[in-house]
Amino acid sequence: MNDNPTNADEQYELGIKYRKGDGVPKDLKKAAYWFTKAAEQGNADAQTMLGVSYDKGDGVKQDKEKANYWYAKAAEQGNAIAQTMLGANYGNGIGVKQDKEKANYWYAKAAEQGNVMAQANLGFNYANGDGIPKDLKKAAYWLTKAAEQGNANAQAALGLIDVDENGVPVGIFIEDLEKANYWTTKAAEQGNANAQVALGLNYTDGIGVPKDMEKARYWLNKAAEQNDEAAEIAKRELSTLNAVPGHE
Repeated sequence: MNDNPTNADEQYELGIKYRKGDGVPKDLKKAAYWFTKAAEQGNADAQTMLGVSYDKGDGVKQDKEKANYWYAKAAEQGNAIAQTMLGANYGNGIGVKQDKEKANYWYAKAAEQGNVMAQANLGFNYANGDGIPKDLKKAAYWLTKAAEQGNANAQAALGLIDVDENGVPVGIFIEDLEKANYWTTKAAEQGNANAQVALGLNYTDGIGVPKDMEKARYWLNKAAEQNDEAAEIAKRELSTLNAVPGHE
């Protein structure tokens, strides 16, 4: 291994080795040093990792503004991770003046490259009209993209069910209640407490699935075991089920 490379790609790889302790003693300072060398030569991956280093204070003094500087350098070169991180920092006003439009701009860039976190965040922002015109079709599109990559929060969102003006259950993002429960189940199986509660209630009332009190209790119990706000809802629902005749 060349311990004093001049090539940017090799400098980046050496930085990764020091960051992970791969074949060398783990050393975040040396990792940041080599990321800097490569970043200054324009290596987008190194710029991203240097941004992460400044973001977390790994081997350098934590500096959110410097983190965003390097994220921006990498984002402009098309690095999806940097685009997502920059989007998150603009969205939350971390190290930069909060700008929801810029956040969504960078999320869109990363989402189009398949970054799952950007897809989920963009989907939620379309759903809520957060820095972007509210558009449930676009929300469903991006949430589905994220859900298909296994993002539990996106899966849970796709499973959300409401009632229309006539009191008929309908999916918020998907009109097909069976499909909505498919995504709710995916999220519940990953431990998402809100999805577990929703699935339990759907089995209780037979919404989009056959009524099944055993499965209802199973999922409500799963949620109740968690240290989460949804757990309290689950406990109340279980108490109600156990008190209602015919629900034993």
